[in-house]
Amino acid sequence: MRSRRGTPSAARARVRHRALGPWVYTLVLVSWAGGLTTVVRLRSDLDPAASGHFAVGTAIALLFTLAAWLSRRVPTRDWARRLHPLVAGAALVLSGVQVFLGLQILK
Repeated sequence: MRSRRGTPSAARARVRHRALGPWVYTLVLVSWAGGLTTVVRLRSDLDPAASGHFAVGTAIALLFTLAAWLSRRVPTRDWARRLHPLVAGAALVLSGVQVFLGLQILK
């Protein structure tokens, strides 16, 4: 949110966001793949794609993918500049939900 202000710190916030974004995106995808691999290899009692945890995790990965795609268009497209924070914000909200869905499958 700081990067949208007209203050001198906004430019620094955008640079930091641009630097951290690829790392966050990579970690989201690694986490999704790691979760799926763990269920397939270590939890034979669970169907990997049948849980809400898997569905929400997949939605998070897809939303972050869309946010990454939009980020490439932010400098030149006004619609991308408006959509990018909404899509990424939805991914963050779902990430919070994901924590509680994951707690339900711990046994």
